[in-house]
Amino acid sequence: MDIHFISSLTPDDEDRLAPALLQALTTMLELVPIAYTVRIQTASSRQYQRTRTEIDTHAAAISVGDFGTPN
Repeated sequence: MDIHFISSLTPDDEDRLAPALLQALTTMLELVPIAYTVRIQTASSRQYQRTRTEIDTHAAAISVGDFGTPN
């Protein structure tokens, strides 16, 4: 899955928001047993990235059924 967001924020505002957005997204993704890379590139060309390649299926707290689909 590849998702792109285009913002109307100023470059300075993007640079301030990006770390918090990255933290919020990775906190959510840590609940799901998947490998991922989240990369945010701001208008000022700063990049923020977090990657998880190892999956601990015992630590996953949410099952697919919790997202509204049958188990």
